[in-house]
Amino acid sequence: MDSTVAGFFGRRGAGKTLSMTAYGWSFLHSPLCVNCKELYRTFKHRLDDKRTLNVGSPCPICGTTLVNNKLLGWKCFSNYNVTFSSSYHENIAEFISSFPDELSQSVLLVDETPAVANSRRTMSSLNLMFSLFVEQLRKRRVHLFYTAQNPMRIDRSIFWQTDVAFDCKSSPGARSVKLDLYDQWGGWLDNQSTVMSGWPPERPPDRTMYLTRADRFWDFYDTEEIVMPTEYYKRQKDVAKEQGLVASETYLDPESPEAAAAQSEMNGIFDEITSVGVDYDLLVRRFHRRKLPVADLQKELTSRGFNVEVLGKNKQKVYPPEPD
Repeated sequence: MDSTVAGFFGRRGAGKTLSMTAYGWSFLHSPLCVNCKELYRTFKHRLDDKRTLNVGSPCPICGTTLVNNKLLGWKCFSNYNVTFSSSYHENIAEFISSFPDELSQSVLLVDETPAVANSRRTMSSLNLMFSLFVEQLRKRRVHLFYTAQNPMRIDRSIFWQTDVAFDCKSSPGARSVKLDLYDQWGGWLDNQSTVMSGWPPERPPDRTMYLTRADRFWDFYDTEEIVMPTEYYKRQKDVAKEQGLVASETYLDPESPEAAAAQSEMNGIFDEITSVGVDYDLLVRRFHRRKLPVADLQKELTSRGFNVEVLGKNKQKVYPPEPD
């Protein structure tokens, strides 16, 4: 499938983020046969012979050399600092609301979804944009994995789009996670099921799986990281504007002299980036000082071929394009 929406649910400490991280990493790095379309997950049962397969091995079905989705150009975006993410966006709702082209052919990991798209603010503009984006995942070849303690607390339209729901139950010490799978639309198991009206489910799971040796994924993210709600970033921006720290951005006609002047200012900022790189936050501040549209910064970096390296939480560094 070119797009899948999977929700990981459970109480505090149930292994939701751990399971989502494992599935995101596995989708990108597990051996894949482009001929059979078979993905050989790296966390199969220890007695499964297919567990020993690696990228470069021949496919046990057709003999085609195995690759992985990372080699095929798939990317990863997240709202928490996961080590294998291509880009990290704390305010993921605002990032998605611009429908950026770079999200095409990617895995989107959204932790603590009620903080991003809460059921109590379904009519907010960012909620609506996030929901519309989810409805068009197939056209962009995006897989969305998300977590929530209870799916009834997220925007209903997102849960309605969910293909498979995972009920997570972690073992003591979180070294394994029991995953009860509920096929919401029958697309996986052809069970003619429909979206559940409540949680926990009143019917037995369609399948039960186990994420074993889960400690392999502990270091892939910070389990203590706090995901702030969308309103937090809006209030921070409003306060900054009130204090005169952020200039209000205005739309510029691309054909106007003002737009040409803004483009010249951007060229000057980007020309100053040397091979040692520059902090992403510094570029944001320079855009603010010169009253340039900060919302266009990521798009400008991508179109100009700059490389953005994620170094840690709230830390990204920008490097100039590599010479031809």
